[in-house]
Amino acid sequence: MTSKNKRLNTILLVLTATVLNLLVMAVLYFALVILYGRFGAPYIPPEYGAAILVGLFLVVAAFTYFGYYRFMRMLAVRYDMERYFDPVFPKGKPRNGTQ
Repeated sequence: MTSKNKRLNTILLVLTATVLNLLVMAVLYFALVILYGRFGAPYIPPEYGAAILVGLFLVVAAFTYFGYYRFMRMLAVRYDMERYFDPVFPKGKPRNGTQ
C-alpha cells in the first residue's frame, strides 16, 4: 500500500473517530441530563445544578475517552494497523533534515 493511501486512511480514521466520539458524547450527555432531571433534580438543591451538569460532562468525557481507547486497542489486536495507517505522531528524527 502506498504512503498516500496510508496517509488518507489515517486522516479518514481520525475524522470518523472524532465525529463518532462527539456523537456518542452528545447522546450520553443528554441521556444523563434527562436521567438527572427526572430522578435527581427534585431531591438536590437548585444551586448545585450547574456543578452537577459540569460533573456529568466530565464523566461522559472520561467514559468516551476510555471507550475510544479500548476500541482502538481492540482494532489494533484484530488488524495490522501499520499495514493500513501511517502513525499520527511519527517517532524518531524528522525526514529530510527538517525540524
